[in-house]
Amino acid sequence: LRSLCIDTEYPLAIGRPERFPVTTKDGVKQMSSKEIYQEISPDAEIPVDHSLDVYISAVPTAVRFEDFDITYDNTPEFQGWRDSSIKEAVELMKILAADMRATARNPEEAKAVFDPEDLASREEFFVHTFPKKLGTNLAKMHREGLVHNSLTMGNVLGTGGIVDLDSVTGERLDLGDRKHVPRDALGDFYIALGELDLVISKIDHHQVQIGASESNFSNILRRLTAAGLFWEEGNPVPSDSKYHTPSLDMYLHRLASKNISAFLTNFIEAYKSAGEGSAFCESAISLYEKERTQYLESLKLRMPKSPG
Repeated sequence: LRSLCIDTEYPLAIGRPERFPVTTKDGVKQMSSKEIYQEISPDAEIPVDHSLDVYISAVPTAVRFEDFDITYDNTPEFQGWRDSSIKEAVELMKILAADMRATARNPEEAKAVFDPEDLASREEFFVHTFPKKLGTNLAKMHREGLVHNSLTMGNVLGTGGIVDLDSVTGERLDLGDRKHVPRDALGDFYIALGELDLVISKIDHHQVQIGASESNFSNILRRLTAAGLFWEEGNPVPSDSKYHTPSLDMYLHRLASKNISAFLTNFIEAYKSAGEGSAFCESAISLYEKERTQYLESLKLRMPKSPG
């Protein structure tokens, strides 16, 4: 994948140690793979030839996109939660920005890293730059007929890179996988982008987390917006609002919807650009857009009609 210029992990070593340090209720113990499974489930049946491998890899940052998934507090008191959430998110952004500067390939790239303290800069990164990076990386993977199968926000770096590759399948890997068709790639869109979770049912066995997962870009952006990470300049709601009010919540809802729409547009445009000329990519994104349109139309039909 790295040879395809995909932003992903860099393998350093793989090993099969006899014992592992494991934290238990009685402290840290050195345990064999069999003992680990028995600690998790005493009745587990472990195959005789089963073993645990250790895989060590390097990534440009340890920050995953799901790390920004703050919990939204809908209680009347608003300012205290907002202040703590902003502080937590900005500290995480500082780590991400520092990692991006440290791994930049040239001075210009380092200089272009977003400023976590600047509202406009961090909005530009999260709503525009990040989705373009993610869309480009996914298209490069799909061009090769490879599907990630578990593209949760925990498997996406804060840079837009794609990691945790043990779930990747495709004929090109020479591991006995069948040749993928474009519809197989839809799960990658659904898990990462959210929104369609409630209407997806016919997908492969890797995608069982779709219905239960709340960690997708739309939900994370919605919570970051609610915390005030992306206040608009000149917005009609004072940024020091202490309590939830109808006008405040309506403003945050509109802003979140705008950010999510921009994120999705940037992702799709970048995916199409990187996947141009690939029949697999063009068919996959076309299927996604078609099903998303059908989904949005179904929402309109379910909305109650206004009187008169």
